[in-house]
Amino acid sequence: MKKVAYVGVDYHMNSLLVAVVMEGEKRIHQMSRIANDEKVITKYFNKLSAKFEILAWYEASCSGYAFQRKMKNWGYACEVIAPALIPRKAGSRRKNYFRDARDLAQNYAAGLLSAVRPTTEKEEAVRSLIRCEISLKDSAKNAKYQINSLLLRQGIRWGRSKWTFAHRKWLAELQLPDAIMQKVLMEHIEHLYYL
Repeated sequence: MKKVAYVGVDYHMNSLLVAVVMEGEKRIHQMSRIANDEKVITKYFNKLSAKFEILAWYEASCSGYAFQRKMKNWGYACEVIAPALIPRKAGSRRKNYFRDARDLAQNYAAGLLSAVRPTTEKEEAVRSLIRCEISLKDSAKNAKYQINSLLLRQGIRWGRSKWTFAHRKWLAELQLPDAIMQKVLMEHIEHLYYL
């Protein structure tokens, strides 16, 4: 029966920082920085799994669950933990990738971590759609703000409710005295309509 290797992974776009703690031990057995490249990662974990049973953890981040899915497809147990669920020492706020990987491995080996349920690819797609809609609404709100600010700087005011059909019609027909300012207004309006 193989000994268990608790693996903490600090995942980044270009590299992975990997800390390994052996079953029954507290100290770090191995610390490595490896390229975030599938061949390099599989080679590393294949070599490690030849001697040990691998149980890996990494912190949820903007990378989502793609790494967890890859590890699962390669045949390795990999869990994801929410950053808020990681035990932290009071006053420890400075970001340190090696320490993060080490803490993940040591906390995992000590049984102090709780996994989050990874979303399915369908759930992730729905979340992305919602984020996209929110982002577009925020962009539209910003475009309206730009139009309002431009008109206020020109001393032009609309005295009724804004962004109604009447207000939009007024904006479309509005002629500013300067051709460049008119161009700026039309660019903002077209951007808003596009959004």
